[in-house]
Parts: sequence; C-alpha cells; structure tokens
Amino acid sequence: MARVHAGQATVGPMLYGAVGGVAAGLFGLVVMTAAEVLGGGGGFQTSNLIGAWFVRWLQVADTDALTGFYADATLGGMAVAAVGGAVVGALVAGLLARHPEARMMAWGVVSGLLAWAIVWYLVAPVLSPVLVRVLDWRVAAASGMAYGLMLGWWMRFGRFSARSIDARLTRP
Repeated sequence: MARVHAGQATVGPMLYGAVGGVAAGLFGLVVMTAAEVLGGGGGFQTSNLIGAWFVRWLQVADTDALTGFYADATLGGMAVAAVGGAVVGALVAGLLARHPEARMMAWGVVSGLLAWAIVWYLVAPVLSPVLVRVLDWRVAAASGMAYGLMLGWWMRFGRFSARSIDARLTRP
C-alpha cells in the first residue's frame, strides 16, 4: 500500500492560505452586511441567511425573523463564512504553492468568484433556499469578489514575506 501525503512544501502554504481564508471569509461577510445596512437592514440578516443552513426553522420563517440576532444562526453564519473561507483558502494556496510566479491577486479573484458560483448555484439551493430567495445575487457576487481580493492580497503578501525572510537568511 502506498502512503500519500502533502509534504512539507505544501502544508505550510495551505495553513497560511487557511488563515488568510478565514480573514477573507469574514471580510466577504462584512461586505454583504455593509450592503444590507446600506439597504436599510439591521446587520444580522446576512449572517442569519448563512446560519439558516443548520438552523432549519429560519428556512420557513417570515423574512422579518431574519433581521434579529440569534446566537445559533447569527454566530453560526459567521462561523460558516470563516470555515468555508479557510477551506477555499487552503485549497487555493495548496494549488498555487508550487507556482511562485502566479499572479496571486488574479487567482484570488477567480477563486472567489468560482466559490460564489458554486455556493450560489449548487450549495445554497439545497442547504439554504432562503439565502437564494432573499439575498440579491449581485451582493453575493460582490462578496465573492471581495473574498477573492482579500485572499489574493493575503497570498501575495505571504509570498513577499517568505522571499524577504529567505533573503535575510541566505545573506552572507
């Protein structure tokens, strides 16, 4: 039987990408929440729409019920955004770990929009139909793009930092 493992060359970047993914996921949630507040909402609806994936009574509740703070749905929605961001961030970082010449910002935006499309068209209609029904797709797409920009910036910064640290260590 063969043992398959990621190796040290990929694990570090994947962990770094996961941390950046958490930050980017929460940043994307902030963008959606800002759009909600600018539209006259209270600021909890976006997190509740995501949290409704596992707080099932919100799926059938009146849309006014989505505006309140619920520890399980509101905080759960934030956790889902963070964990989902971490998973995508780790995957993107793992794929790009061996391509130091890659344009991280561009790959970040592509991965953010791809993640948005997968969630919007495949995941949300099954797990949280209320999200697709209530949230404007343009707001969700902007959030995906914000996620991607933040992730791309994070990975670009990490590559820059790694190079500068390597340069300091190898300097005579």
